[in-house]
Amino acid sequence: MNTTRTAAARLFSLLLLGLTLTACGFQPRGQAPALPSTLSPLAITGIDTDTPLYLALQRRLEGSGSTLVTDTGRAAAVLAISNLESRRELLTVSSDNKANEYELIEALSYRVRVGDRETMPQRLSASRIHYAPGDAVLARKREEDTLRQTLREELAERLLRRLAAWQ
Repeated sequence: MNTTRTAAARLFSLLLLGLTLTACGFQPRGQAPALPSTLSPLAITGIDTDTPLYLALQRRLEGSGSTLVTDTGRAAAVLAISNLESRRELLTVSSDNKANEYELIEALSYRVRVGDRETMPQRLSASRIHYAPGDAVLARKREEDTLRQTLREELAERLLRRLAAWQ
């Protein structure tokens, strides 16, 4: 009898947790929200189709069920990306005047055009601190590349969230 109540209480708790998470708009990381029908199919201009940012946007759009086209003539909306920027700024140096920390920054500007409506240019950026002491140059380079890819994924996610709020 006691185990039946415990099992029922656990089931009820899981059900309540699931309802709470759904009600608050929770989505698993990496899952892009669906774009409004006015933005589908979407064309992306201003960046090559083989760049890491384009590929991140493509993965997220396909995962959300949106259609991505390469021909702007077939697109209902055009996402124009410009001023793509990837930079590294020195933050700290060690006592022997060697770089210890960098801020890695990925940024872009974008506009959205739907028919004859076009938004003003908007800027998005993401940054991370990269701690890079010592002489392990290859390991530091790999870590920086991984952080940059994470930043591009974050930019893609934030950009698509903004597009999902399109009115």
